[in-house]
Formats: sequence, C-alpha cells, structure tokens
Amino acid sequence: MTCALILVGSPGVANAMQDEPEQFLGIEWGASIDKYRGDLKPLKEDGDSGYYRRVSDRPFFAGVEVRRISYYFYKGSFTSGTYTTIGVRDLKSVLSYLADHYGEPTETHPTFRVYVWEGKRSGVIVSCDVSISCYTEFYDKALREQALTAHGDPDDN
Repeated sequence: MTCALILVGSPGVANAMQDEPEQFLGIEWGASIDKYRGDLKPLKEDGDSGYYRRVSDRPFFAGVEVRRISYYFYKGSFTSGTYTTIGVRDLKSVLSYLADHYGEPTETHPTFRVYVWEGKRSGVIVSCDVSISCYTEFYDKALREQALTAHGDPDDN
C-alpha cells in the first residue's frame, strides 16, 4: 500500500532517467579539449565553440551503422556528443536501445520525432528531420544550457 501511494504521489519518478551517462565514448562532461586535441579533427569551429570528429571511432551505435559521430566543445569544455543515423528502422533500434539503458523517455513528441531522456546532470535527446536523418545527442545539462544561452537570438543580447 505504501508503495502505491509513493508512485501515485510522484508520477515523474516513474519516468526519471536511469543510469545517467557521465561521458560520451570515453570523454567525460566538462573535459578540456586540450586533452583530446590530438585525437580530434575539426568539423566546424566558431568562436567559443566547435564540432569535432575522432578518426578512430567505430561508426556503430545501438546495433546500427551511423553516418557521423561528432563531439561539441563550448569554451574548451566537452558539452555533448552526437550520433547521426539515417532511416526509420534505425530510429526504432536507437529508441529501443535507449529505453533499455535509461528507461522510458521523460518526454515524447512522436509527431515531430523528438524523444527526450533527462536526468539531474545529463540527458539524451533524439530528434529527426524531414529527410529521416536522426540525431542522438548525449549532453551535460548545465554546459549545454550555457552554450544554448550564449548562442541565442542576437536580438536577445
């Protein structure tokens, strides 16, 4: 009876992210780019931020081949890592893998093909565009928020 009361009293706990990721492919959130600069090749650098790839990465995630794996650093700190996949079948495999590892998503928007797992410190978001490219981003919440705030609408400054 007590257990039922706890679940009824805390509906958000049932969808809390399980086993939050503390890193992405061996790089911990907040790690300095200086530590990995020799392994990373720039895809795009712009002021305080940059996207990189690592030549040694194996292009697989959740049992599917990925088109790209990228690493995002903001102000020299590792902020997020992203897998890019193609196709609806791959999306189903990715969602199944994430649910198995982190529980059910904390938010779902199937019409727009957006799925979110969010914990206290980190999260995962899967989003797909109209061409069926899907992006699975693992991120540190605080660092990602700083980067999003800094790169907001220029009229907001």
